[in-house]
Amino acid sequence: MRNLLPLIALLIFSLFVKSENIDSLKFRLNRLPIDDQFKIINDLSFDEVVGNCQKIAPLLLQYESLAKAQNKTSNLARIYLNLSLANYYLGRYDENLKYGLKSLALYDSLDNKMMVGTMYGELGYQMKLRNLLKAAEYMRHGISILERVNMPGPLAKIYDNYGVLKEMGNQLDSANFYYRKALSIKKELNDSVGIPYSLNNICMVFMLKHNYDSALFYLNKSTKIRQLNNDNVGLSENYGYYGQIYFLIGSYDKAIESLNKSLDLAKKFNFTSLEKSVYSDLSEIYEKVNDYKNALYYQKLHKQLADSLINVETN
Repeated sequence: MRNLLPLIALLIFSLFVKSENIDSLKFRLNRLPIDDQFKIINDLSFDEVVGNCQKIAPLLLQYESLAKAQNKTSNLARIYLNLSLANYYLGRYDENLKYGLKSLALYDSLDNKMMVGTMYGELGYQMKLRNLLKAAEYMRHGISILERVNMPGPLAKIYDNYGVLKEMGNQLDSANFYYRKALSIKKELNDSVGIPYSLNNICMVFMLKHNYDSALFYLNKSTKIRQLNNDNVGLSENYGYYGQIYFLIGSYDKAIESLNKSLDLAKKFNFTSLEKSVYSDLSEIYEKVNDYKNALYYQKLHKQLADSLINVETN
């Protein structure tokens, strides 16, 4: 059974349900004065950029030329930020870094320390699978800047992400240290949405240390908050974590029960990547208890969904 749930599943869901159709966006832009157009381009959400990354990159390049012609540095910095993001999700990593560094340089020229620190953090986190040492260097620089200007919100995010890098390097105590720093900030900000993510990160550290009692302790705290918030997205993730922990301690009935709860929510809210992973976990558990009929059944469901996701990603 894998060590990490595919948290990207939650992202994929949001992209497909929230992204504005690019044609309707262009139609709306063409009816507005140029300053209002730039305001809309600057206010594009993460979901809108990533969900339409294939089509939005050419649109952003058009506004790059306009921003240059009008010497609108802040607009150009934002355009480069979104171009960096779009290219990252298109797998164009050289372009991702090129535009990210351009954005960073412009924010630096504007003396916008918050965005400079944030950009270092984002670029570092994005390159973690390609160059872990360079990623850590970028993120440390971002942390240093944000700590100097005391920006708690961006710091909480970068601490969490830097903890992931430490976890990837099997530096579990360091990962735990940064996850707790993020958690402390989120508690001060009363961030009831962000707190469970840090609690789950800490839970994962204890899972990797095979300290399952402590892992369950932090997961229970996260689950209570998500239940109070009626956060079905988060709960589907949490039940998946319960399934993993119970599998690791040999409580297979509880593992199956938890994974079925995760599966019910994943189906209800179309979290297809999470659904796929749960099928894989259920197959593995049933194989472990010698129930080969169910093991094969869930393995087939996993493969079917994996094939359909490949088709979606290709499109």
